[in-house]
Amino acid sequence: MGRKTGRIGQNVEKNVCFYKQKTAYEMLRSLVGLEMCINQEDKREYLLLSLKYTGKSRNSVISEIKRISKPGLRVYANSKELPKVLDHLGIAIISTSKGVMTNLKAKELIIGGEVLCHIW
Repeated sequence: MGRKTGRIGQNVEKNVCFYKQKTAYEMLRSLVGLEMCINQEDKREYLLLSLKYTGKSRNSVISEIKRISKPGLRVYANSKELPKVLDHLGIAIISTSKGVMTNLKAKELIIGGEVLCHIW
């Protein structure tokens, strides 16, 4: 039996597909590094990400993703004002001059940037 396929951005058998863009690639690489996702596959036109599940009920490690910065309202934070998502139980994805990274990595490097989203 062949593998099921779906539209880009749609959940397909515990996998999520994204159009291949630099920002999306860097965000997904951060999630794989934090063990929120199992692995990623680089396809020609899209990125395929395998989500991580835990427990017998197979609950997703990522319960919610909230977009913070929007085209009409950009949200920036300096290194001292970086957000703490659920008291460090979640992460924030920050776009900095050194690339896209988590709030913890940005705080470690003492740089600020645009807050893209919160993940928990």
